[in-house]
Amino acid sequence: NTISAYVPWAWHEANEGEFDFDGTTCPEKDLNGWLQLCQSHGLKCIVKPGPFILAEFRGAGLPDWFMEKYEDKVKMRNRKGEKVMSDGVNLFNPIYLEKVGLWYDNIMPLISSLQLSKGGPIIMIQLCNEIGVFSWLAHQADYGVGVKDRFISYLKTKYGSIQEINKLWNQNYNDFTDLELPPDGH
Repeated sequence: NTISAYVPWAWHEANEGEFDFDGTTCPEKDLNGWLQLCQSHGLKCIVKPGPFILAEFRGAGLPDWFMEKYEDKVKMRNRKGEKVMSDGVNLFNPIYLEKVGLWYDNIMPLISSLQLSKGGPIIMIQLCNEIGVFSWLAHQADYGVGVKDRFISYLKTKYGSIQEINKLWNQNYNDFTDLELPPDGH
C-alpha cells in the first residue's frame, strides 16, 4: 500500500529558476496531482527529492543547466585541485548549497503540505540517494572547497591540540593548518 518515487530536480527545474510541480510546462510534471492520485487509490508515498537520485537518471538528477553553468566550480577535486572524472560535486561548495537550498525552498512546501499528518499521502522522504557513490566509484575522496577546513575543525574538536595530533600520528606539525588530508584513493 506504499509507493516510493524519486522527484528529480532536473525534471522539475529544467530551466534555472523555473519550477513546475503542477504540470504547467508538461502534464507529466504534475507532482501535486500525481500524489493526490496515489492518495485517491489508497496509497501512501515515500518521496525522494534528491538532489542526487541516481536511478539511472542523467547527471544523477542534477539539472543540466546546473552542470553546464557551474561544473568548473562545483566538481569534486583531488588533492592537486584537479577535477575528478565522475558525476560527483563538492557537497560543501557554496554554489551547490545555494542551488540545492533553492530547490528545497520550492519542493519542500509541496511535500510538507501533503504529508500524512496534514491529511496527505506522504509518510516519509529520503534526501540524496547513494550520495557517496561518486567517491566510491572514482576511488577518490573530494578535496574541494571547505573539506580541509572541516577536517581541521573535526580534529581540533576531537583532539584539542596539535601536540596531541603529533603524539598520536608521530608527526611534528607546528599548527593544524600544516596538516595534509589523507592521500587520494584511500
